Amino acid sequence: MTGLLTSRGCAFDCAICGGGESAVRCISGRERPAFRPADALVEDIRTAGKISRGPIILLNDIRMAGAAHTRRFFDLLRAAPVANALVFELFAPPGEQFLTSAAETLPRFSLQLSLESHRQEVRRRFGKFACSNDVIERSLDAALRRPVGRVDLFFMIGLPGQTYQDAVDGVDYCRQLLERSGGDPRLQFFFAPLTPFLDPGSPAFEDPQGHGYRLRRRSLEDHRRALVAPTWKQMLNYETDAMSADEIVAATYECYERLAELKRDAGRITPEACDAVRARIDESRAIMREVDAALEHPAGPAREERLAAARQRIRGLHEQKSAAADELK
Repeated sequence: MTGLLTSRGCAFDCAICGGGESAVRCISGRERPAFRPADALVEDIRTAGKISRGPIILLNDIRMAGAAHTRRFFDLLRAAPVANALVFELFAPPGEQFLTSAAETLPRFSLQLSLESHRQEVRRRFGKFACSNDVIERSLDAALRRPVGRVDLFFMIGLPGQTYQDAVDGVDYCRQLLERSGGDPRLQFFFAPLTPFLDPGSPAFEDPQGHGYRLRRRSLEDHRRALVAPTWKQMLNYETDAMSADEIVAATYECYERLAELKRDAGRITPEACDAVRARIDESRAIMREVDAALEHPAGPAREERLAAARQRIRGLHEQKSAAADELK
């Protein structure tokens, strides 16, 4: 897959993003996004198509530059079509006009929507997809009526105001969407914790209390030490106003279990693959408990011995080549 940036900077200001509007202003002094001209972007797509048949993903929502820019982009592609599938990253629901233009212009296209949460209030605090679920669902219906290759929906664990139950209920919402679509296999779901760090420069890092976070680390040295911590729980540089680090970890593993069960029920993975995923998650939980127990010991040989044993189990888990490992990726 070839990634092409449609802009430098962003018109959105999501709470945890180090590339959002206020973060970019803080880091690079850029007052507004600079959008790559449509003709230059299309030329990049054609160049990529000469050296690869793989999909080309347009990073940052191309619609941020305005309707005229988007129309010109599709007009240029219509005049000289490309064979590669295009993947659009979208920060708001796709409208009918955008979907029609994509379907009429491109032989193959897909969509990636980072909803982050099924709860509108959580999305509003986050800064993206602040619309109602009804608007999102109708846009998904419209997309699936077109010859879209797939629609990827991304959900995140560790958002401001998001409780443990909010996080795990996101999988139930995915089940509802799947039922609404009649089990359409083009609808794909992904869950991930916000790891390892709340982005330095992001609104939430610069003003954690005002955005619903408790910052655990701030200096560069603090972050360097976190990167060599035994597990990803110790790496986290934040907790939220609704979840501790322990709860973020627990919610993540429960989401993964529920998602495997959803895929099993939908016939996307076998019961055996689902069981293998759950076994791998159970091992991850056990390792996490082992590390926690080791860290309760004072610094010294006893702690290091227990941490070494835990690291060995982690290496063993990472070295396993299995369908469960691939599914969790």
